[in-house]
Amino acid sequence: MSSSTSHTRASLKFHPDDSVEFLWGDLPLFHYIARSEAPNEESPKPYFHPIRNLRGNVITNYRPNDHPWHHALSMTMTLVNGTNFWGGNTYRKEDGYRMRGNFGTQNHLDWTEVTSDETGAVLHESLEWKNEHSEPTFREQRSIDARVFPDANCWRLHLRFQIQNVSGKTLRLGTFESEEGLQGSHYTGLFFRLHREFLGKGEWEPMGSFLADGNRGLEKIHGKPAPWMASVGSHDNSDSETTLICCDNPRNPHFPTHWFYRPEMPCIALPFVGESAVILDPEETLDLRYDFIIANGIQSLESAQELVGNCRFPEQPPSA
Repeated sequence: MSSSTSHTRASLKFHPDDSVEFLWGDLPLFHYIARSEAPNEESPKPYFHPIRNLRGNVITNYRPNDHPWHHALSMTMTLVNGTNFWGGNTYRKEDGYRMRGNFGTQNHLDWTEVTSDETGAVLHESLEWKNEHSEPTFREQRSIDARVFPDANCWRLHLRFQIQNVSGKTLRLGTFESEEGLQGSHYTGLFFRLHREFLGKGEWEPMGSFLADGNRGLEKIHGKPAPWMASVGSHDNSDSETTLICCDNPRNPHFPTHWFYRPEMPCIALPFVGESAVILDPEETLDLRYDFIIANGIQSLESAQELVGNCRFPEQPPSA
């Protein structure tokens, strides 16, 4: 970046208490909506939209016409003892996909920490998840850590979700694959609905989506394990590209995640559930960590790996 950016700094801008923007100079890099006004059948939840690269290009899609319950970047759970914290239809093997009125909600309670410095900001949020009967299911402490790396033309979003079972009962955290046997339908957890500019130039294939092992294409990405995945979008009216790098964390259940990938939408999910549901006992906490690196331009496998090594949140993997 040019020397004029050396005086650019990060900041936060709050809109009452229901949303916050993270800015790099005058450029908002994300808008986080803490209190959603989405319809109940979309399982209202906090979400990030828009998210931009350092050139100002938007990379998220909120409430797309094909799946309006896709809320840009958001934390979801497909099924929790039958409650749908994802939104939309619930699949059951006896009668397929139907609207069933089993929609949960995630409710912002408070900001417990808000700090910013020259290159980044940290937000800590307290939330409560309730089922379709308005009964508390989870209490959550959510951490948002954003950091700009101007010399690398990228910025990083680190998210941590500490989700405690407060229902008083054992919970099954599952998918339509684990609970209903619908093969390939293992989406759940952190979900990223991308701008349609990530469709790329080929039918059903983005310009460049690849796993950490170099595999490309739908058949070699969807359902396959890898510590990180990258996807490239080409922006209209700007002759520029973005590479989004999504990173799982060694501390997460079932690391490395088996990626859920749909290039025709386009979207990426980082499921924390494998072939079987995750069982969460009363008062037990599910602790999840992820990193997203939003980089200008088309990154190769080698340059993406370098960004992962240099820009991820600085924490050590669990000891053996």
